[in-house]
Amino acid sequence: MISTAITTVSDWLDSSDGASVDELTPGMHVVAHRIGYQHHGIYIGDGQVVAYLLDTGVTVCSWSTFADGDKVTVYEHDDALYSADEIVDRALDRVGEDDYNLVFNNCEHFANWCITGQAKSYQVREVAIETTALAAVAALALHHAQTSVRVGSAAFSAVRALTAASAVGGGVAASAGAGATATATTAGAASGAAAATGLAAVAVPVAAAAATVAVGVGLYKVLSDDEVRDSISDAFDTVTGAASEAFDSVSSVASESYDIISDTASEIGDEFSALASDIADSVSETASDVIDSVGDTASDVLDSVGDLASSAVDTVGDIASGAADLASDAVDTVGDLASDAYDTVSDLASDACDTVSDIADSVGDFFSGLFK
Repeated sequence: MISTAITTVSDWLDSSDGASVDELTPGMHVVAHRIGYQHHGIYIGDGQVVAYLLDTGVTVCSWSTFADGDKVTVYEHDDALYSADEIVDRALDRVGEDDYNLVFNNCEHFANWCITGQAKSYQVREVAIETTALAAVAALALHHAQTSVRVGSAAFSAVRALTAASAVGGGVAASAGAGATATATTAGAASGAAAATGLAAVAVPVAAAAATVAVGVGLYKVLSDDEVRDSISDAFDTVTGAASEAFDSVSSVASESYDIISDTASEIGDEFSALASDIADSVSETASDVIDSVGDTASDVLDSVGDLASSAVDTVGDIASGAADLASDAVDTVGDLASDAYDTVSDLASDACDTVSDIADSVGDFFSGLFK
């Protein structure tokens, strides 16, 4: 039903098993044939399909999950507005959206929008058109049936009138025989009443049958009369055309509204993204300034510590040099003292030796004089 109404399809893969995942390329519009309806999606490669689901919204699912054991065909567009890569990007951009609507935003709307930029659902369109057309045909058939019932009702009323007239005629015949004998009058009246009763008993089912036949004739007229058929066909075409135009108008308005909302949301998203980028840049610059300031402070601290360390090293060096000089002076002083002590001791020893020598000479002279 749906495929015959789609005039934009250039070809359906004609296979009893449908399309296999090995035959697919990214950006293809794939259709799973469920019982009573079709499920649409966009193949994105690597055995994955993006589809709009009632319970989870726009979702990336596996090929087996999308097919679910049903036949899958490829819906080829001759009105594609985007390249395969763009189609895949458009499908992925809407992943996570959860605003499913059976009439205005279903899986077929989504797949057609990805490829043509127009959110259309031929399934919804056909159901709306056929429902409207069937309602119109039913109303027309009901009108003819009501006309036939009125005809049958008129026939039934005519039979009832005929029955009443027959009853009156029987009564008149009985009155005419009153001049003969009372017995004849009574017999005539009874005969007229019996005839009227019998006629009424037959007239009621006859009238009902006439009404039934009238209804049947009305329905037969609806189905077989060329003029009526042409009238129904014209009405069907008129209603179908009007419904189609109305649906296209509503679909176009819905598509335009969706595009406006989508564009507005995109603009708002861009503004928020730009604002977030500006905030991020400001925070980054502030952090950089803080880091630079901390770095400069740390550098100054390091320089100060370096200067203090250098001064400490110089001071320690000066102290060490002074200590060395003191040590050298001490060594020189000790050397001088030792030299003076040595000289003093040498002088004392020399004087002692001289004294001893003088004493020895005196003793020698004493003894020498003693023994002369």
